[in-house]
This record gives sequence, C-alpha cells and structure tokens, in this order.
Amino acid sequence: MISFPLLSDADGSVIESFGVRNRETRGILPHPGFFIIDREGVIRTKLAFEGYKKRHGAADIIQSVRDLEKPLQNTDDSENKEKDKDKDKDKDEDKDKDKDKAALIGVYDSRAVAIAFIGSEIYKSTAGRVLAAKMDEYAKAKELGDEKRIAELEAWGKSQQAILHRQGFSTAPVDNILAHIPEQLREIKDKNGINHLISKSDHQSFEKYSNVAKQDVTLLLIDAFRPKAQQKKSAMEIQKTDPVPLRQLEISE
Repeated sequence: MISFPLLSDADGSVIESFGVRNRETRGILPHPGFFIIDREGVIRTKLAFEGYKKRHGAADIIQSVRDLEKPLQNTDDSENKEKDKDKDKDKDEDKDKDKDKAALIGVYDSRAVAIAFIGSEIYKSTAGRVLAAKMDEYAKAKELGDEKRIAELEAWGKSQQAILHRQGFSTAPVDNILAHIPEQLREIKDKNGINHLISKSDHQSFEKYSNVAKQDVTLLLIDAFRPKAQQKKSAMEIQKTDPVPLRQLEISE
C-alpha cells in the first residue's frame, strides 16, 4: 500500500496540458519526461524527448536541479569542491556564449500566445476537444446524480481555468500550447535564422542568453494559430500591459 496520493489521467487531459502527449500511439500515452516545478507552480525545467527510446537519466535531473539552485548556493567550505567542478563547466559555457554571439533568440509574450490559442481551430481540435468530452461527461454525471464524479469534474474544470488564467494574464509558461504547432515553430525558426525561442517572462533564460541578439516573434506566433480578428486584437492589446504577478493571481483564485 502506498502512503501518498496517486493521480490518474484516464482521459489524457494532464499530458495534453503539459504538451507531452504522444500522438503517434493509438492509446493515451505521454512522451516520457520530467518537469521541475517551483513552489509558485511555475515549470522551471522540462526534460522530455519525443518517442520512448531516448530518455533523460538521473544525472540529467540532478544537474538541472543544480543549475536552478546555483543563484542560491552558499559560499561555505563544504561547497568549495562542487564549485571547483562548476568552474570547468562555466568555462565551457563561456565558450558556448561566444558561439551564441552570432546566434539569434526569438522572444515572445506568453500571454499573447495563450490568447491567440484559445478559441482557435487548433484549440478546438486539441484542448477544446478534451473540454467538450469533459462537459458531456459532466452532463451525464448530473443526469445520473453521480455526486462524486460531478465534484471531480468541477475540480478539473477549475484547475484548467486557473492554468489558462495564469497563462493569459500572468507569466505561466505556454510550452503545452506551443507543442500544438511544431511545424509552424520550425518554419519560424528556419525563416528567421532563430536558434531558440524563449518567453519574455523567462528571466533565467534571458540571463543565460544576455549576450545574444534577440528578435520579437510574438506576432509570428500569434498568426501561427490563425486566430479570429477579435482574438488577434486581444492578443496584441495584452502586450501593452504588464503581466499580473503569479502570486497575486493565486490569491484571487
């Protein structure tokens, strides 16, 4: 018997929202991977390969955690050995930064991406389809008087609404949304000579690529979802305001 909660994702809504659903399989299966999430509920690192043959190991996960903890490391003697190891790594990173000086980073407003996605045909065929199925299930549960299932579906609906709220108005990552347009992302990168795409709210990545030239690709990403006129207008307007702090949204939720 396990001593902790075990979550079920029978309809694939969770892997869908995290952008790791394997669409080459007949069943509802994810690409194997790991997400490192901070206390504010923000995904700081995503480790995942498409398919199942190639996977990240324990060493990759440990290194990712260490990379996130670096700004918080103390300077006591017990960490000196670890820092010595990091020096060699830093030298390699400096070399990579020199190479990246000739590279180009595409930056975008994650809120605009979320707004362009909601209501688009791409949304209707992916997350919207999951939502429709849930609504049908909710109606059946109401008809049968299944109070337990009704409560579960209402909780699911609130959690999904909270995710979209954080993506559309705050700084929550939209990796799961961008995962729906892999071909368009590839085309945007190829046509503009872009090496990486990062959100304007991803301060850690901005620091990592501080010496690299950047190009705003928000409009290109908006158009990639083929939004309706009103959607596009809203996506453009949201960029004129500052994001609502995540903590503030969490309190209001």
